[in-house]
Amino acid sequence: MLTFASQLSGETKREEDLFLSVEEIHVEPIPGSSKFGPIQNNCYIELICSIGEIEIGSEYTSAGVRYFWTWMDSNHVEKRGVPPDVYLDSPNHDFKKIKGHEGRMCCVPANNDSANNLICLLLQRNRINSVTSMCEYRRVGLTVIPSYKGTQDAVWKRTRPNQRIRVV
Repeated sequence: MLTFASQLSGETKREEDLFLSVEEIHVEPIPGSSKFGPIQNNCYIELICSIGEIEIGSEYTSAGVRYFWTWMDSNHVEKRGVPPDVYLDSPNHDFKKIKGHEGRMCCVPANNDSANNLICLLLQRNRINSVTSMCEYRRVGLTVIPSYKGTQDAVWKRTRPNQRIRVV
């Protein structure tokens, strides 16, 4: 059994409760290190998932920097409504590489939390693997989409289902 642990709520979900399917796991620790320590460079997880292209942006508020995302073809419409919360893994390191339409960013619905918020992975497209012809991505964060009327439906309408991807 595979589980998904949310770093936001601490909840753990079983694979059958996820909106994606883990097809293959190839993760090996660096020899001589702990099984929970650093991993080798050629590691990956293959998923079957829904995926949609987005842009990441930021704005300054009285509370500091706030990150947001919009669909690539939306002309930033969602920013004026109730924008989803964005949690970047390493904003100081990653933001310049992932912002705007050149950022090659994608949203992958993963699961609903106990408050029925939709939790999505934020992935950056790296390249197409020349051997497998599969798109490779790296995770850069999470987004939380509230269960307000229509907000989660928009995610499912704008994502392409049944895409096989590799997260490296």
